[in-house]
Amino acid sequence: MIQRLAPESLGWTADQFGPGPDTGVWRLGSGAGGTGSEIQVILDGVTLDAAYGNSAPARIRRVEAQVSLSTYDPQLSPDQIYFGLMLVPADGSAPVGIKIQAPTLTQINIYQRGPEGEQLIAQRAVNAVLGRLRVIRDPNTATAAVFFNDEQIGPSIPFVHADVPVLPVLFVRDGGVVVSVNNWRVQLR
Repeated sequence: MIQRLAPESLGWTADQFGPGPDTGVWRLGSGAGGTGSEIQVILDGVTLDAAYGNSAPARIRRVEAQVSLSTYDPQLSPDQIYFGLMLVPADGSAPVGIKIQAPTLTQINIYQRGPEGEQLIAQRAVNAVLGRLRVIRDPNTATAAVFFNDEQIGPSIPFVHADVPVLPVLFVRDGGVVVSVNNWRVQLR
């Protein structure tokens, strides 16, 4: 689906998010410059409805992506090297997601994003800064849970009710951080 989209019509440029050199892998981020805020790649409701049918954002139950750090500017402070995945409610409520911060190439900090802001939940020693990120929405309990490589990170987080549309979002620091993304998938009920 994403290969057929015109990036500029969705709020990002081809320089921010586009096909990488390897088949099936997309490059997210900018190696230089940037604002220091975030590049957010949001699949909007019109795009989701065109791909999955009517009311697709209200039917989203899960989003996941395999993401790996490709490169970063060594001048950045460790707290500026990050990327993640989240679900953003269309009604303006707080998003729920997972953020991976890389203070070194052998350690990651894993954060939850939720109504209370960002909270550091875990630290891991790693051989490479990569992993499968997942957010699962539970419509029965109005909560969501975040996962890193199939392990739930922290407790479930209060989230919007089942009838509230949500939008999947990939994010990375704008400027100095580039990640590779593959298998970005959305599951609907």
